Amino acid sequence: MTKDEAIAKIAKRLQAAYATGITWTQFVSAMGGLTTAEKAALLGAVHNQDAQGIGQTVIRQIREWATAQAATEATTMLADDALSLDELDKVL
Repeated sequence: MTKDEAIAKIAKRLQAAYATGITWTQFVSAMGGLTTAEKAALLGAVHNQDAQGIGQTVIRQIREWATAQAATEATTMLADDALSLDELDKVL
């Protein structure tokens, strides 16, 4: 397994923890990552009481945010080409 493959596998395992453990501050940051058009569409869905549209946008954005956070952490974990016991425990 290459280092990039290991990073991808670790990030995939960490992604769910980021998504389910998101805090309000992180949520606000994740929503701040929406483009202007996406923000307008989300606001339009709110105005139209389109729960499905709101949910799809919010969930997609949280998933993208969590994926980016997990990839960053996985890359940091393997920066020295090794996992500490604490890091291994977090992944497992």
